[in-house]
Amino acid sequence: MTDTIITQMFRWWNEAYTDPNGFTPEAFSRFYTDDAELIVNGNSRGKGLQALSAHYQRIQAAVPLAQMVLPVDDDFATTDRAFVHCHEQAKRADGTEKLSECFAYAEVRDGKMSVLRVVGYEK
Repeated sequence: MTDTIITQMFRWWNEAYTDPNGFTPEAFSRFYTDDAELIVNGNSRGKGLQALSAHYQRIQAAVPLAQMVLPVDDDFATTDRAFVHCHEQAKRADGTEKLSECFAYAEVRDGKMSVLRVVGYEK
């Protein structure tokens, strides 16, 4: 497997999720361009580092635990694209657990994601 920008971000995400101050615009700038957009199941979740940070902070506040399962099932990358097939484990506020299967595709510019498209479903 390759170490794509997406898998690098997932490793960081798993650590940052447990830190109440982990999801800052500065932290996201390691992996995303200033104008990056996140699209999940066809819906824009935010554009720009501030919007991405706010989106993930809302998730962090509402969902006690969300972790990407590593290593991912499959991944590959070129200089301007990356793809990952992965799973996410989460524990909801009511204590129930869920497992989701996800496919993520990134457009990469200057070594960072400019667009991340995620399609996922709960198993």
